[in-house]
Amino acid sequence: MKMLGLITRCRDEFFIKEFVDYYLSQGVNEIFIIDDDSDDKSIYDKIDDSRVVIIYSKNIIDNNYADQLYKKVKSKFKWIIYCDVDEFITTKRNLHNTIAQELKTTFKNDDCVRVPWVMMSSNGRLNNPNSVLSENIHRWNHDLKHPNDINKFRCRYNKIECKSIFKTEKFKSIIDHRPINPYNNSKLSIVSGTDGSPNNLNLHSNLREKDIESGVLLCYHYRIISIENSINKLKNNKWYIDDGYSLKDIQDSDYSEIIDKTLMLKSMSNLKFLHITKTSGTYIENLALKKGILWGRNDKKLRSLKYNEEYRQLKNTSFWHIPLQEFYKFPHKKGTKVFTVIRNPYTRVISECTCKWGGRFAKKVENVNDLNEYIKKQVPQANNKKFHHFLPQSLYTHNLKGEKVIDYIIHYEEIHTFNELMKKYGIDITYIKKETNQKFTVDDISDENIKLINEVYDLDFNYYNYKKIL
Repeated sequence: MKMLGLITRCRDEFFIKEFVDYYLSQGVNEIFIIDDDSDDKSIYDKIDDSRVVIIYSKNIIDNNYADQLYKKVKSKFKWIIYCDVDEFITTKRNLHNTIAQELKTTFKNDDCVRVPWVMMSSNGRLNNPNSVLSENIHRWNHDLKHPNDINKFRCRYNKIECKSIFKTEKFKSIIDHRPINPYNNSKLSIVSGTDGSPNNLNLHSNLREKDIESGVLLCYHYRIISIENSINKLKNNKWYIDDGYSLKDIQDSDYSEIIDKTLMLKSMSNLKFLHITKTSGTYIENLALKKGILWGRNDKKLRSLKYNEEYRQLKNTSFWHIPLQEFYKFPHKKGTKVFTVIRNPYTRVISECTCKWGGRFAKKVENVNDLNEYIKKQVPQANNKKFHHFLPQSLYTHNLKGEKVIDYIIHYEEIHTFNELMKKYGIDITYIKKETNQKFTVDDISDENIKLINEVYDLDFNYYNYKKIL
């Protein structure tokens, strides 16, 4: 039996890929998406994961299709999350934990966890964001009343909706995002996700700012994402159409009173950087640090982790330059994506020979002869892991079977793809490539050393499609 499954309904939500990636990173073993006759099926094109099942249907609300699905799959999972695509449950109190970890520890003796909404806001955003989690950071103040006579946009000061995470062995059916029909009328432990206090299957009594600040599990509800998204809902969402809501109704209930970066920070924490020497890694680390993101040498948690003894014996090996597969276990939390930057082996070797770190064991490289003497001396030792500054890049990106172990490999020569990756994750970092006057070029490398580099870094050329000089 798997730990955690998730059932959701989707109708034209453009951010479905972000939803999927987020919940997989939170320990969800399998996601079932019931597509409610979306007009744009291309929203699923980038989802390529065997853990995601997309089911195409119509009128799923009227037919309570979610319950039918639940009864088919419930025996596979210990817990089920039942939520909408615009709802992201997070481990607020223990930000670095996953949902699965909290279920295994904090809520292990409970049967149903009721997770209250935290009402997010678009802050008047006109167009859809690239990343909902990273760019939509405004929300309601839950200590204030928000009077509104329209049902869907009513005040939630005294009663706030919840979504449910529950044990399948305890409930026969689901409806309206909650489990129903418990088996054998057994006594159930139904608790609040905020603090584990006794709760029920109805609306949560209230939610205050102190609860949000210290809550264990909270459900960040991105009901209003942008004006563009609101207009789309008015055209396609059953509830909006049937009740005759207008754009003004939506905008009048969009309260941007507090900045809350909880999920922005959590989203950023799911992306890590592996620093290969002489690939602009220090510059990238510094850019990230200015935004409060700890990558590479600034990620001090890496320092305490154990890695292959072959590296531990090297006096000059830095923990942030260790290949991931050399750690005794994956050094980041489950679901973390890792990127790195690689470089043409010829120009990288030149850079190693002329930098104060890579070249510090040789005489000062003053001329072409010095350069070639140092290449001849240092490169043959690269594969022996004597000194990480000349390690083949392939040792970082692939395992011994030739399988890629890094999620995103960025070519230094195409560094604009770094900016595209940051944009994808909603990280406000821009790499500005500066022109530098290189003392040496590839033409300065002797034929003998060209042959040597070709041999030692053969896999680098092969894996990254760099052309060898023959």
